[in-house]
Amino acid sequence: PVLLLAGAALTALGLIALLIVRYFSSRSTTNINDLFSADSYAIEFPPECDAYDELKERDGVEPWELKKALMKRAVAGIPVRNYMQEEEQKIRRLYKKTMVSTATWQSFQDALASVIEEIEYVTAEAEELEEGWGQQVWHQAAFFYRHFITMRKRAQDSAAREKQLRNKAKKAQEDKKKQAQNLKRQEEERVQQAERAAQELLAMEEKKHKAAGGGGGGGGGGAGAGGAGSGGGAGGASGLHQRKSSKNKSKGGKK
Repeated sequence: PVLLLAGAALTALGLIALLIVRYFSSRSTTNINDLFSADSYAIEFPPECDAYDELKERDGVEPWELKKALMKRAVAGIPVRNYMQEEEQKIRRLYKKTMVSTATWQSFQDALASVIEEIEYVTAEAEELEEGWGQQVWHQAAFFYRHFITMRKRAQDSAAREKQLRNKAKKAQEDKKKQAQNLKRQEEERVQQAERAAQELLAMEEKKHKAAGGGGGGGGGGAGAGGAGSGGGAGGASGLHQRKSSKNKSKGGKK
């Protein structure tokens, strides 16, 4: 029976741990700087504290529900506890060197007292819900918080890698599209250059043909004029010969 009870307790604790990790993974972690005012150590505890108190006031709440709510409260309080432990050493050292005011020192002391009271309250509630749990609740809360931080870091890294891959694929697609556009533009430019060269060649051939046709007509006209001149010269010579013959005949008759 003892082993069965222990196994049941461990199983319940495992389920509570799983629910707590899922709960904190579904929301952003409370920023520790938001829990303190800008000019003092006046602290405001996470909403999980009020959530547990409200659940405890209800009737008919199952013990496991209270355990889960209390563990959420403890996990949410871990960053507050860690911050105050680190801050205590620093503020104490500064106060001894009179580097902080008495008001700041007192404000820190009041905030530290509130945190200690919260730690003691959670410990007492855990012991009341289950004997012996009070000595373990904060160790378990610290473990769950570290586990949550690790999971969140992995999720962030995974999201960053996926984003990088998406950006890389998008860039490759854009580069491929630009390359296709450049090839198309180059082909269009080659076609246009070929068309311009063909038009220029046709224009040169047409100009050359026109120049060759005009020179042939002028040569024909010159030849005709030369022929007419030769004909006139021949006619003139024939008439002179006839006049000379008539003149000789008339001289012969007179004799």
